[in-house]
This record gives sequence, structure tokens and C-alpha cells, in this order.
Amino acid sequence: MPFINAEDIAAAAFAAFPVDQPPNRIFCSPGPSDELRRSRGAIGRAAGRTIRHCRVGPKELASRHQARGLPVTEAQVLAAMDVAIAGGAEERTTDALQALIGPIPRVR
Repeated sequence: MPFINAEDIAAAAFAAFPVDQPPNRIFCSPGPSDELRRSRGAIGRAAGRTIRHCRVGPKELASRHQARGLPVTEAQVLAAMDVAIAGGAEERTTDALQALIGPIPRVR
């Protein structure tokens, strides 16, 4: 999952909101899978603590969702989506943000 620079988000809003004809598309700017690992380290250093990512299987994840109040079907769907994402389903890049704001986005 990507972490998009706040300045790029502001630039995208500035470019999209005041126009008479909105772009009417989803601007998705996913990044490489190692982005979460790098971000976790930076966030941990800034917070002064260690942040870990622990993989859990889809059944355990669905159970955790259910324990927090999600219905069974929704919990299972979310867990399945997490498995798909972990398997690379969102491992792609697009030029959507660059097309909207011009310069190369500062994805962090």
C-alpha cells in the first residue's frame, strides 16, 4: 500500500475541485510492496518505538474482524481481500496522479 505525500494530495484537490468538468475517474497511485516496510521503519523511528507487521491467515483475520463486530460474511470478504493484496493484487503503478498534477508524484 502506498503512502502519498500530503502535498501531492493537496495538489490533486487543487487541480480537480475548481474545474467546471471534473475528471470523473478514480485516481489510484499504488506503489511497490516494499513501501509498507520502508514506511513502517520511518514511522517507528519518528514515534520512538518498534512497529512490527505480523502476517495472519485469512481465518484468524476474519475472526479478528468478527470479534470487533463485523458480520461473518463481511469479515470473510475483508480477509480474502487482504490475502489477495498480500499476494500482489495491488502491485501496480499508474500515471493517474501524474496526469492530474503534472510533476512526478512524491510517493513516500
